[in-house]
Amino acid sequence: AVADVFRQNLRRVVVLFLGGGLMCAVGCVDDARGMRSLHKLFAQIAVGILAFLCGYQIDVVQLPLLGHLSMGVFAMPITVLWVVGIINAVNLIDGLDGLAAGVVFFAALTNFVVAQVAGAVLAALFMAATMGAVVGFLFYNFNPARIFMGDSGSYFLGFVLAATSLAGAPKASTPVAL
Repeated sequence: AVADVFRQNLRRVVVLFLGGGLMCAVGCVDDARGMRSLHKLFAQIAVGILAFLCGYQIDVVQLPLLGHLSMGVFAMPITVLWVVGIINAVNLIDGLDGLAAGVVFFAALTNFVVAQVAGAVLAALFMAATMGAVVGFLFYNFNPARIFMGDSGSYFLGFVLAATSLAGAPKASTPVAL
């Protein structure tokens, strides 16, 4: 059943794996040798544009009392800002043992529930896998931490969380994530 869902959404699956891999590679280089902030930002913007072009988009946002707000020509900049913002938010909270992984777990749990309610099987699968990986990591990352996430892990998790929150659930998932 999982393979069928992946085959039906092959482009989105490939982009999620490719974007996550690129963000992980950027983080590895930054962890090992250090990178200039501008180069990291350009890589994040490029991955955000790739995600937008392959269907991970914020097209409409539902605002309380105002109804649906169509993004129109601002869909791409808003989506890229969302992806870059979530990647950097996860990276910034990766300072205390277990903090970033714990926050990602609960954000993934929220997105998992929204995806289940909305019937977005692909998003639910991605979030379930993310929660499982983070729980496995947390056993070794609680104080005193034996392993650390680093930029490679935080960039990867930030991208997966940002993209999956836009992965096909009816537009209800974006306001919940916001």
